[in-house]
Amino acid sequence: MSKPFKKGMAVLAGFGLLSCSLQGFSYDVKAREALYHDSNVSILSALDRYVSTNEYAFADEWNAYQAELAKAEADATAVAEIAKDDEEEAIGVNKKEKKYVTGVGSIQRIDTEEEVTTEEVAEEEDAAEETVTVSSAQTYDFSGKAMNVSGGLLNIRESADGDSKKVGTIENGGIMTVSEQGDEWTHITSGSVDGYVKNDYIAFGDAAREYAEANLVKVAVVNCASLRVRAEASVDSEKLALLPEGESYEVVELLDGWTKIRLNTVEGYLNNEYIIISYMMPTAKAEADTSSDTPAQAEETTEQQTTPEETTEQTTEAPAPVPSSSVGQAIVDEALKYVGCPYVYGGNSLTNGTDCSGFTMLILAKFGYSLPHTATGQSYLGSEVSISALEPGDLVFYDHGTGSIEHVAIYMGGGQIVHASTPATGIMISNAFYSTPFKAVRIAQ
Repeated sequence: MSKPFKKGMAVLAGFGLLSCSLQGFSYDVKAREALYHDSNVSILSALDRYVSTNEYAFADEWNAYQAELAKAEADATAVAEIAKDDEEEAIGVNKKEKKYVTGVGSIQRIDTEEEVTTEEVAEEEDAAEETVTVSSAQTYDFSGKAMNVSGGLLNIRESADGDSKKVGTIENGGIMTVSEQGDEWTHITSGSVDGYVKNDYIAFGDAAREYAEANLVKVAVVNCASLRVRAEASVDSEKLALLPEGESYEVVELLDGWTKIRLNTVEGYLNNEYIIISYMMPTAKAEADTSSDTPAQAEETTEQQTTPEETTEQTTEAPAPVPSSSVGQAIVDEALKYVGCPYVYGGNSLTNGTDCSGFTMLILAKFGYSLPHTATGQSYLGSEVSISALEPGDLVFYDHGTGSIEHVAIYMGGGQIVHASTPATGIMISNAFYSTPFKAVRIAQ
């Protein structure tokens, strides 16, 4: 190939390369213009422009996200606090129905009062939970109180004078509220009696406490709407019964955190947080008939009396017929006459002392019914009735969780019973569902 031809070819090749370079540069410039044109923006460039023109947008979204987290944490805290409250809450005769309103950051509890029926109490839904334990229970406050320490029955007079009318009596160890303390006589109230007692026969405040501690039976008084009695000194032990507020039970032993009590013939434990340690302290009884009352010749000889022996139980006369439609209520009315009389195991006197089955036996005997002196034996008499269909005069039996009959009482109506309860309380009125009834029978048809 000749040199001129080669030189020509080289020039042509150079022009070709130059042309390609110019075309490539032109293409690159046009591509860049197209990339950033408003009508044809790439994803990255759009993001760059969005960030540069909306620098606060992400801060708002971040703050909103943080607020969502805070609300969620608040919800979790509220739920935990509600669960804790429910575990620790001791509810009584008026229970609280818990309702919850949900929503982000808005969980809350609404408490509404709801009347609790006797049946609901019987189901033990509202008993105090023993979540708090204290070493020792509260003790009875003797401030402003006086006690009969005469050793016998003390007369209560209408005025501060031994010759004045007798308006009532109070047994030894009986408790009185001091209205006004005088030098020789003190104005007191006790039970339904308002009158005066001579200072020689009473003790006040701390002196009354010391006398009670040395001479009286110690009792545990339920200090909440309802309280479970346990088989052992533990919240995990078996529940024997549900005890209503205000009732007292003989103390067997004082323990650290718990008190052992006697419940009829069964022993159990109460949490010290929910009881008051007191004493078996009777209140005054009004004088039923003072028309034949004569002034005392000497206060020292008439202020102390003894309870007359009951004679009505030994009568051999046939009881007066009572219409069957009212016999149950008549039984209740008769039983109520002996409220406050003592409990004596194996006793056979309504006024001087009997036990639970002795009480029902003696009351029913007044209406011509012969019952054995055992609760189990009485449970086989008459006709069995449903607990939901109880009527006044029916006998209600309790097993206190043992599976065998331990106690018997007379149903009064209105969810109440009258019974010879314990040595500490004597014959008294109680909630019929203080313990789950085992069965019931109707003797008076």
